[in-house]
Amino acid sequence: MTVDNDAGKGRPEAIKAVPVRHPGRWLGAAVVLVLVAMFINFLLTSKALDWTEQWKYLFSDPVLKGVRNTIWLTLAAMVGAVVLGIGLALMRLSANPC
Repeated sequence: MTVDNDAGKGRPEAIKAVPVRHPGRWLGAAVVLVLVAMFINFLLTSKALDWTEQWKYLFSDPVLKGVRNTIWLTLAAMVGAVVLGIGLALMRLSANPC
């Protein structure tokens, strides 16, 4: 006959979990924030970036045509990929062994 020694004790004591500290995350976040601040400072103060020239060409006709073509090609590739993926999925579900 076996004897159960824990029968009268009830539930065990709850575990007191202490979250693990991650100082590397804080250090990494600080480094990223400093790099972002340096990049923004570069964008705002650099003489090499002539912002008046940038704005002049930003909405020019060739640039807008390029944006339109890029969006059209992206949508065409997405539609083609969905159609190809559905076709392959249907072939995978088919009972035909060939």
